[in-house]
Amino acid sequence: MKVEVISSEEFFIFVNLLYAKIRDYDNKEEIIKVVKEIIANISGKLRLKGFYKIKVYVNEKTGLFIEGVLLDGIERNNVVDLRVIVYFDEDIYFKTDDYFKIRDVSNVHYLDGNYYCLVDDIMDMDSVVEFGEFVYGKEMYDVFDRGILI
Repeated sequence: MKVEVISSEEFFIFVNLLYAKIRDYDNKEEIIKVVKEIIANISGKLRLKGFYKIKVYVNEKTGLFIEGVLLDGIERNNVVDLRVIVYFDEDIYFKTDDYFKIRDVSNVHYLDGNYYCLVDDIMDMDSVVEFGEFVYGKEMYDVFDRGILI
């Protein structure tokens, strides 16, 4: 699990599929339950309090990508309310500067010294995960607009 505090109002959590322990990645209620448990376990360390919008991007091959944004602060400590939105159809990409790590993938985008491909197209994710990072959503729009398909 990787936790990143972006600001006092924003955080990011990556939960590896082994840690998430989700049996059915198509079950929205199960995913919401797991996300709420994860956030409850770390809310004290992150000093969360208030009403948060939680976006969850799901990928069966990698795990959960959780983005939290504070919508409204609450004066009392340890009060956290979550509005969880699950995105099932968002593509997750792998970004690396070493083309040879993903050379067997057919659709690779290139931009500014980095190569991007769908994580679902990588045969052995465990062998390449330490050589890059996962990207999705808005970050990929620029790659599609300015990058080239190789």
